[in-house]
Amino acid sequence: MGAWLIAKLMSSWFGRFVPFPAMALELALGFALARLHLAGTPVGSPAYLVGEAGVVAIIAAGGTHSLGAGSGPLVRRAGLIAITGVALSIALIGTVFATFSWGVKAALVIGLALAPSSAGVASRVLVERAANHTRQARAFFVTAVLDDILGLAGLAVIQVALAKGGLSAALGVLGDLVAIIVAAGAYLFMARNSDRVFGRNGQLLAWVAIALAAIVAEVIGASPIVTSFALAAGLSHALKEGEVTEYVEKGGFILLPLFFVALGAIAGSYPANLGSAIPVAVVAAIAALIAKVVAARVGYGPHGFLGVAVMLAPRAEITFVIAVAALQAGAVTTDAVFVIALVAVLLGTGASLALAEHLVLEE
Repeated sequence: MGAWLIAKLMSSWFGRFVPFPAMALELALGFALARLHLAGTPVGSPAYLVGEAGVVAIIAAGGTHSLGAGSGPLVRRAGLIAITGVALSIALIGTVFATFSWGVKAALVIGLALAPSSAGVASRVLVERAANHTRQARAFFVTAVLDDILGLAGLAVIQVALAKGGLSAALGVLGDLVAIIVAAGAYLFMARNSDRVFGRNGQLLAWVAIALAAIVAEVIGASPIVTSFALAAGLSHALKEGEVTEYVEKGGFILLPLFFVALGAIAGSYPANLGSAIPVAVVAAIAALIAKVVAARVGYGPHGFLGVAVMLAPRAEITFVIAVAALQAGAVTTDAVFVIALVAVLLGTGASLALAEHLVLEE
């Protein structure tokens, strides 16, 4: 209810007088409720999953616009940004936590958790600004999906090396690869039959199939974001600019407020000493931002790279999954999970402010 009220308030005339984007207030609401012991939203709870469905819907709709004729260079740039960004994030964030005497193993695990970017934060602002078809947005969508794949690989490392398991994570990575292969086949088929157009009922069936695939991905431990994005991109010839696609995107936008309140509640659910956690979180957030700026400059080029970097700065979905897995494996303490969550809140709020108010994106 609080998420809905904030969203309605910020979309009214009153929103023009508030210098914060809606998601910043939603994160703060969830965080405050959890710190007051009035709410706690574990990863995988109904509230989190319903909100995540909003993220999946917006990312999938973005996939219909991200790939197309001549998108090979975009995919190559996105791959370079993703690999460079994740590697630098692990190195810089791990160094920060090791410097603050967290121990080498814990520092590496925390760095691994905070390496992948969140797709939900930037997607929310892009939809609000009607800027989700810009050049930087297209690069961001593909990079965020590749980040998710790398995050799942990191989760597999944690489970295999620390929890002596890893079958579920391996199955998740395999599920993502299957979705990508199926999507590539669908894309090639549609490209060779470019006159083949889905009617409204055909588009509706396609989106229902994509939704079911995302649910299966969640169940088997794969990424619903990767699965839905890949399949929607594979069918982009038939789904792009469609009426059903517009409804999917609008539906995701309606569900997103709950996602950010849930993230705030997760962030505040773990006990920690704020006096010692805040300095570490601030320095780690700066290191995380630097890693994405460098990666975007390397992969995207000298013009417009800052917009891509800010979109990739937030951490959320896969970060919390990895953090909770590390906690269950005994690799980190609840203090570490709280700091990870605090970094996610800082980066999410800061990036949303920058995207909403200051960055000029290329058409």
